[in-house]
Amino acid sequence: MLFDCKSIVVSDFNVPGNNVEQLNSQAVHLFSLYHLHQHVSVPTHVSGNVLDLILSHDGDASSPLVSAVSVQSVCFSDHHLLTCHLGVPLMPPVVNL
Repeated sequence: MLFDCKSIVVSDFNVPGNNVEQLNSQAVHLFSLYHLHQHVSVPTHVSGNVLDLILSHDGDASSPLVSAVSVQSVCFSDHHLLTCHLGVPLMPPVVNL
């Protein structure tokens, strides 16, 4: 397995499929080989394609690493804004006295 711990990959993958709102089947196959879950299910580009992805590798379904994925249009880009909640604990700041 590629990853031994929880991890996420976020990027403009630009791997559209044959139809709008689909991903390239080879990319989907590659993600499944590495047990990566693709969280974005709606278009992220003004063309209607899902180009920007959030992929995660987390084996614990009871406390997911990525949740509440949202896609919002913005006026300054042809890509939409992706937001999500990350299931990582907040670490208190270290104070050196």
